[in-house]
Amino acid sequence: MKCSKCHEEKPASDFYARKESSTGYRKDCKVCCNQRASQYGKRYYQKNKQKIAAKAKTFREENPEVMRERYDRHKEKHPMGNRTAQWKYRYGISLDEVQTKFESQGGRCACCEEEIPHYTEFKGKNHLFHIDHNHDTGKIRGLLCTKCNTGLGLFNEDIDLIKSAIAYLEKYNATV
Repeated sequence: MKCSKCHEEKPASDFYARKESSTGYRKDCKVCCNQRASQYGKRYYQKNKQKIAAKAKTFREENPEVMRERYDRHKEKHPMGNRTAQWKYRYGISLDEVQTKFESQGGRCACCEEEIPHYTEFKGKNHLFHIDHNHDTGKIRGLLCTKCNTGLGLFNEDIDLIKSAIAYLEKYNATV
């Protein structure tokens, strides 16, 4: 069959069924049909953005039990939220690679060696551990607890500044 939009010859399986048609299929292939529908949806959304948002807000306000059920189903299906997607996007690291790194560190912070909770125990916005990386190269160094990650961040990962802080602490801890 030949698509009426892209004019490519394709097998019947590449066309949606349509009873009213003499061939039993639509004239445009699935790819062209989906593109057209997607473009229509985008145009419709752009024209009716405020109306759609107001309708969605009204629905959420009038149906809190439905929204709670949707939220609960989503949390059940995705217990770690979008954490794994963030890891992949920000650091290029998969869940398996995080698991390997976690196991290689013995479930401990790479800096202070305090035990860090397993990533499957993630609940809410509080990070159980942080993926430490070199901000210039993007290379992952290890998994850190919140305290160590915050400390390194506050020192701007400046080794000289950290050494200066150590010297300061040693100087005043020795006289106490």
